[in-house]
Amino acid sequence: MTDVRQCCCKFSKEFKEFALQGNVLDLAIGIIIGTAFQSVVKSLVDDIITPPFGLIFDGVDFSNLTIKMKNFVHKDQPPVVIRYGIFIQQIIHLLIMALAPAISVYSRPIST
Repeated sequence: MTDVRQCCCKFSKEFKEFALQGNVLDLAIGIIIGTAFQSVVKSLVDDIITPPFGLIFDGVDFSNLTIKMKNFVHKDQPPVVIRYGIFIQQIIHLLIMALAPAISVYSRPIST
């Protein structure tokens, strides 16, 4: 029990030092910028990237790509719909968001 108490006290002390250093403000600014960047990337994927791919694949709208499966258990219920087109869009979105930090690291000038 004393180990848990020491761990909690140590964590509390370290968090207080972190908050008082001004890093919390940097973290908040980073979250705000990250959220804005996420909405821009979502629009990029939904409105710019996937429509040309849909055009290449015979005019397919990715947001409407679905698989309908019959409901075998409850026959009076509507079919189960798997929206894999939206899933593909989200994967592209994730890849762009994951590559953004790598691109920013490699785009920095090399200091000598």
